[in-house]
Amino acid sequence: MKTIITLSALTGLLLVSGCMMPDRDKQVAANEAKLAEEGYLQLEPGSAAPAVEVSSIDGTTIVGPGEPPAGPVLLFFITAPDTPNCAREVHQLERAAAELSAAGVQTAIVVPAGLEQTAAYHAEHGPSLLAVADPELAVSIPYGCAVEGVDYLQRTQVGIAADGTVAFFERGFPLSTVKQVLEAFGIAPAE
Repeated sequence: MKTIITLSALTGLLLVSGCMMPDRDKQVAANEAKLAEEGYLQLEPGSAAPAVEVSSIDGTTIVGPGEPPAGPVLLFFITAPDTPNCAREVHQLERAAAELSAAGVQTAIVVPAGLEQTAAYHAEHGPSLLAVADPELAVSIPYGCAVEGVDYLQRTQVGIAADGTVAFFERGFPLSTVKQVLEAFGIAPAE
């Protein structure tokens, strides 16, 4: 009898806790409102990508100012090198890089650190991705991931379409699957 009562109580708690789960869209909206007050930009899909040069540590220009990229580009802005969450997400992106590349999507991580530290991070965490060193936040600020005078960067994914417009902007809740990224670019995933 005690087992039945205990199981019933646990089931009731699970049902109630499931009902109390926060709504993702409400969380995103509340977070964006707070960040807007702090001066963070939010890039709107369809708007022109910021006119800044984005170059990898090997000298490859990923996005040039005022010129569209060679194909769709996924920029993944990490908050800080060597944090567990960023390392895990970079590993996920690295595993997806070959599939994204086969679909024509170029992927790059943007690291808020100098060239040497970015190169070391890149060698350890994302060697199959392009890496962008952004110690002065010259890329992160116009892309809405940082604010002048604020030490904390927002983990963000920005998709830039082949025509140079923003395809998607996901802050804090990055797209997690290749299928989601390709669909956000309007590319049909391979079956």
